[in-house]
Amino acid sequence: MQAFLGTYTHVARYIKDDFLRRVFSFHPLLVGGNPFATPSVYTLVAQFEKQWGVLQGLLSWLVAVPVSFAIAQPLARLLGQTMLDIDLDFAYDWLAVAIWLGVVIISAAYAAISPARHAARISVREALAYA
Repeated sequence: MQAFLGTYTHVARYIKDDFLRRVFSFHPLLVGGNPFATPSVYTLVAQFEKQWGVLQGLLSWLVAVPVSFAIAQPLARLLGQTMLDIDLDFAYDWLAVAIWLGVVIISAAYAAISPARHAARISVREALAYA
């Protein structure tokens, strides 16, 4: 990949149109970097952020499933005895766990992508107003 090259130089190897080169090498500007001097490896940061968001969601799900499995039955027994003076029937629904995994993946991907989509939609004037 030759990550030591400047972002603009790296993009110029693949894109011939000057306007598109500038569009695809703007990432360093988000942190005050110069597209001509910032190493092109920086362009991977956006991809890492998306993947890390989904990984973080999966890790939270992997922690939550065993914890919920461990405390659900004792909690159901305690609530049943406290509120109704009976033992509640308990069944751990593995289909619900799988559905929850899907919800976690979708919401984590959305949470990782939506800030970038919102930032891409604001004008330069609005972006400079935050400074």
